[in-house]
Amino acid sequence: MSIKDKPSSPGKIMDPLDTRLKKLPVLEGAGKILGSAAADLGREELPKIWPDLAAGKISLEEALLGVAKTAAALLPKVTKEGRRLELREARANAQWRAALRQRQQGKDVKARTPKKGEYLVTGQVVLPDKEEPLPGLVVEAIDKDVAKPDIVGVDVTDSQGRFVISFRAKDFAERGEGLPEILFRVGWYRQELFLVTAKPLRIPPGEAMNVTLPLPPEAVATARRSPDYNTRLIEVDRRMAFDRLNQRQIQTMGQVLTEGFSQAVKYLEGIIAASGKGGARKTSP
Repeated sequence: MSIKDKPSSPGKIMDPLDTRLKKLPVLEGAGKILGSAAADLGREELPKIWPDLAAGKISLEEALLGVAKTAAALLPKVTKEGRRLELREARANAQWRAALRQRQQGKDVKARTPKKGEYLVTGQVVLPDKEEPLPGLVVEAIDKDVAKPDIVGVDVTDSQGRFVISFRAKDFAERGEGLPEILFRVGWYRQELFLVTAKPLRIPPGEAMNVTLPLPPEAVATARRSPDYNTRLIEVDRRMAFDRLNQRQIQTMGQVLTEGFSQAVKYLEGIIAASGKGGARKTSP
């Protein structure tokens, strides 16, 4: 089966390296995870606590204790999601690097049939009018999931602009999820995109799907430059090292937060116990 996708407007094509590193998914994802946890705290727990505090039904220490306990309970969720993000990005970067190395060595995509239970997408990235193939571009396949989109595979176009991406259900499926709905992102680097397809492609297992991806006209000049595999391999190595560093920092931050909330809970429980009983403290007239 074959499908031809319409081009969409490209994103920002070139940025300084340091700016690109700041856009790494591990950093962006960590910020989103922590922001989501803070939003959960504000949405679920604080509306329960502040009215009681304002009405004098509980003390300030009891209110803070409730916040600390809820925050501590949210940390495992944050840690788990952060780990999922780390593994996803490590896999995508490893696939990107391996594909760049193959293209550097002059190896083209080989036609094959999908294995049992495998989802297989083949395709070609071309110019919008002449359908001239474009080598050396990174192609990402993304499962369109509103809650948390998953990168299911990465490849680099060969001398004929062709790519092949395969994946299995474990790379995208969650309980109750059916067929994957795949969007494609094409660019010179993973975070510098010429094309993001608008319509998802539903892919059944065990059936090869072919797609043609014409670039938008405004991206042609940049996309036709020399692939320069050596420079890009160096940047991928830097990016992967940067990812590993930030993974360690995120892990350390999680440990510090866990310890901090645990100490806060103990401290507040001690204050409440020392006061003799729970409830709001009465003040003298």
